Amino acid sequence: MAKEKVEKLSSCLDKEIKIYEEILKLVAGERDLLIQNQEDGLEAVLAELQQKITAIQEQEEIRLGLGKESKDAEIGRKKDRIKQLVLQISEINNNNVFLIDQGRKSIKAFLDLMLDQYEIKTYVRNGKYGDNSKKNILLDKRL
Repeated sequence: MAKEKVEKLSSCLDKEIKIYEEILKLVAGERDLLIQNQEDGLEAVLAELQQKITAIQEQEEIRLGLGKESKDAEIGRKKDRIKQLVLQISEINNNNVFLIDQGRKSIKAFLDLMLDQYEIKTYVRNGKYGDNSKKNILLDKRL
């Protein structure tokens, strides 16, 4: 009975490893799309990523049902592999969040630059300011 439980646990861990490897590929693909500024492919990647997360949650429930503790060396190696994959996924996800944040900041800086206005002060004959009109810094700039 114990041997059968270890085999089921091993099989479950193999499935988890496979799913985590697929997730790792997806988040790396997401990073590449973010770097290349290709929003079109992001939706499909995110949908597939959500499916993989659901699959991994199902496998973890099965694994927890089989037992958390096992002294089998192969099971230990598989658990270590899962930890390693989760750390790699986490690192890439953190980079993806940074890329998204930088993209948002770049867009905001661009819009601020394009839409920021300044006052044009003109002098009139009596030495005072005349018409104070506003112009956009870049859009109304004369070359």
